[in-house]
Amino acid sequence: MNYPLYFFIPLLIFACLYSLHMSVKQKQERPYPHATITNTACHYPQDIVFRFLMLPAGSFIVLTYYVAFEWLKKTKKRIQFPFGV
Repeated sequence: MNYPLYFFIPLLIFACLYSLHMSVKQKQERPYPHATITNTACHYPQDIVFRFLMLPAGSFIVLTYYVAFEWLKKTKKRIQFPFGV
């Protein structure tokens, strides 16, 4: 399960950094402390790349956490652990 995460987590980071870089380079947004991800991913070239990278990577990571949570919940019931989920 780790190897897909090694691929998808850098995609998430790259999508955000690419959007910021392109919007600042094209003078559509101000640099880092003043621009948000929402602002930087709204302009043309970076919005396509942002959505193309963020949607599959984000969905896969959410699925991974959901599966881990359900597995922990089932394991907690099986061993009758008194605390937690």
